[in-house]
Amino acid sequence: MMKGLKILKFSVRMLCFILVSFLIGGSVFFVNARLVLHKQLPMIGGYGQAVVMSGSMSPTIEVDDLLIIKKCYTYKKGDIITFVDYANDLVTHRIVDINGKEVITKGDANNTTDKPFEQERIQGKVIKTIPKVGKLIGLLQNPAVVVMIVVIFILFMRESHNKAIEEKDERLGELRVEIEKLKSEMENEDIIQDEENIIENKKYEK
Repeated sequence: MMKGLKILKFSVRMLCFILVSFLIGGSVFFVNARLVLHKQLPMIGGYGQAVVMSGSMSPTIEVDDLLIIKKCYTYKKGDIITFVDYANDLVTHRIVDINGKEVITKGDANNTTDKPFEQERIQGKVIKTIPKVGKLIGLLQNPAVVVMIVVIFILFMRESHNKAIEEKDERLGELRVEIEKLKSEMENEDIIQDEENIIENKKYEK
């Protein structure tokens, strides 16, 4: 039972460590890509993520939805893509026409199409929409929030370590008590045995 509990506690600590490591690594990567490298949509292995800020694609995509975006070599009419517009903002709209190297898009909730733009502005195709988790992702990419989570994690690990030491000391104390008890019982048995031997010897002397 105790061994299984130890394994469970160790597994929980390792899982927390891995999650926090990914969180720190991801936060550093995205902040560095946006602020230092000036990338509008940072990608890892050809995949990126973005949070919807407007309702131009409603009801297909709503505000605060998380988009998983994949870099593709070709795009076709009907694809929902994320691109950098002429104001240098990220926009996610549907392709309604492709005219040579120019792409024309339109938000599902909009009445007019967007200004045509070159295919080089396309960042990727939306392959997955996760509803209403955008705010959480935004928080997790906030450096201040990440620092707070790291501090909490360090305090948790420290408390867990101190508790483990206390439990170890407590078990050692209990073990010492048991050892002393066994030694006392053995000494009593030796005394009783000696007394019995003395009595037995006196019988033979008579």
